[in-house]
Amino acid sequence: MRIPRFVLALLLVGTPVATVAVTAAPVSADPFTYSQVSLGHGSICALTTDRTLLCWGNNYDRTLVASSTDRMIYLPTRIALPAGEEWATIDTGPYSVHCGLTVSGRAFCWGSHATGSYFNPGSRTPTQVEFPNDIRVKDVQAGNYTGCAIDLNDDLWCWGDAQYIGNGDIESMRIPVRVPMPDQSKVTSLHMRSNVCVTTNSNKAYCWGGNGSGQFGLGYAQQFSYTYSWTPQLLATPNGKHWSTITSFGDRVCGIANDGTAYCAGDNYGGNLGNGTYDDTTRFVQMTVPNNEAIVSIIGGPYHTCVITVSNKLHCFGEGSSGQLGTGTTLGGKTYRTWYLQESVSFRSYTASISGTCAIDIDGHIWCTGFPNSLTAGVENPSPELLPRQIIPVGTPSVVQPSASNVEAESATISGMVNPRGYITTAVLEIADNSLFTSPVRYSLPINTSTGSYVDASFTQRLINIAPRTTYFARVSATNALGSTTSATSTFTTLGSEPVVSDVETTEVTGNEAVASFIVNPSHLATSIRAEFSTDRNFQDNLQSLPLTSAEGTNDVTRSVSLTGLTPRTQYFSRAIATNRLGTTTGMVRSFLTLGSSPAVSSFTSSADVRTISIAAVTSTGSTSGSVRAEVSTSESFAQVLQSESSSYTSSGPMNHQFTVTGLSPRTLYFVRVINTNQIGSATS
Repeated sequence: MRIPRFVLALLLVGTPVATVAVTAAPVSADPFTYSQVSLGHGSICALTTDRTLLCWGNNYDRTLVASSTDRMIYLPTRIALPAGEEWATIDTGPYSVHCGLTVSGRAFCWGSHATGSYFNPGSRTPTQVEFPNDIRVKDVQAGNYTGCAIDLNDDLWCWGDAQYIGNGDIESMRIPVRVPMPDQSKVTSLHMRSNVCVTTNSNKAYCWGGNGSGQFGLGYAQQFSYTYSWTPQLLATPNGKHWSTITSFGDRVCGIANDGTAYCAGDNYGGNLGNGTYDDTTRFVQMTVPNNEAIVSIIGGPYHTCVITVSNKLHCFGEGSSGQLGTGTTLGGKTYRTWYLQESVSFRSYTASISGTCAIDIDGHIWCTGFPNSLTAGVENPSPELLPRQIIPVGTPSVVQPSASNVEAESATISGMVNPRGYITTAVLEIADNSLFTSPVRYSLPINTSTGSYVDASFTQRLINIAPRTTYFARVSATNALGSTTSATSTFTTLGSEPVVSDVETTEVTGNEAVASFIVNPSHLATSIRAEFSTDRNFQDNLQSLPLTSAEGTNDVTRSVSLTGLTPRTQYFSRAIATNRLGTTTGMVRSFLTLGSSPAVSSFTSSADVRTISIAAVTSTGSTSGSVRAEVSTSESFAQVLQSESSSYTSSGPMNHQFTVTGLSPRTLYFVRVINTNQIGSATS
């Protein structure tokens, strides 16, 4: 049955599927590559080489992606299976049903109908097809309100609408029933884009369903367009050949004979029978393939057909108004046309639907023309693309191996890039001191991504309070809706070592004082410093420990301390001790000898009045501390004396001293002397 043009237009507008070509940055993970792609009337599903199933497009009543309430899904979304199952194949049916085979040989379907489950005839999530005794299958497909599968014994099982089941029963079936072939032969291939068609090991082909356009090639169309063949109808074989494969699209059936020639029968709308005419036919007519090349496969939608020849050339013909033919124009018709590609691309598999054609190249990338590659993220009702384009390179995030810079003893900067591959992405930086990342420190990275973005997002993370002189391992894990990617591991080693005490110098030495200076390098770390002095080389006796100002950084610093209270004519030992996170360094030991000599009274003068005498004395210190006093006596032997208060001095003075002695008797002869005493001895004037 031909769909009226205004209905076709609604189908096209309502089922846009698109791609955006993006150049991948050189990162540690590539976008997904694909092993299979399948087109429905309004949706597209693709199976990645790591068995991830992604679907996008028409999500009416959430029958494509159950977790989303959006009417259209603009980004490929993962379709999950129950635990322990992995996708092996996928077939997107023409009317909101999707079926796939798992690695274990089980079939799963989901959609608005014909899921093969008794209690879940319509399911928003994949549900297992309920075969008797849990038998395994090797092919499963979704068709016109029907699903069919081939089991491991090459028997056919179908479920759904009774008109397409093929067992002659007029009751629709929710779960699979076996469909025997009239000659009891085994099924070798299955195709059910509109009618259900099979080939068998008896070199025969059977179809059942509608024959309103004479598509069964019997020489006649049924009198009523809605009259169906409820059981397998044997197809005539052209010129005594036998069928290798048989396909059904819209109101036509096409098959490939064993010699590589191809034949079609039925509605020739737009010249889609490929025989160089626009004439409908109820008999199989041969396709007129350029150069008479042998054909290896046929794909198509309701109104266009594509053939793949033995030399892997793709030729399309029929309806081209949505860019299905990939020529860059809307031209269609009976003329064989080839995709127009701006670069050399080799393809290994193809698929088609009502609104477009897709293929997978030898590198596992999907190319589409028509509506399938027009579903740009966030764009409502996009226009069809008339040229083949590679679909958006979605995948788990791509992560550049992180790099370290500004590495110090206790800090470093980690930088890198994450490509979100079209999805909101989060990222975590892991830092550990071991390659197994045992007990890592994790940092949530501030990357800015949005839905539909394929632009590298850079990040920078400053690490602080990390251990010095340590080799660290860094990696980044990024996660989006399709999964996670972990970058390659990079390493960096922080700086730092024990402090260095390189020199000590003692200056301004007297009998009681000295100034000691030390040169210390903190070696990148905060370093505390202290000075030690002792009269014992082993620093056991008379130990003094004096804190000095701490230091940090990489440059030598000088720290000095002024010593007092030293003993004259004594050997002292000095050293500096510096400590940081990595250890303690004790500097070299230096000794110095304090000075000291006997004091002296250089001169003095005195003057007296009736009862008081004043004395002015000039002394020397002998480079050590001491005191000076004056004595007055009526006896030259100074048997009895009156003395002044003592005047103290340090090693540096004062040298001039003033004394006053009171309580003298008038008109009496007095003797005066000055006594200078330091730590070495005493001198009397």
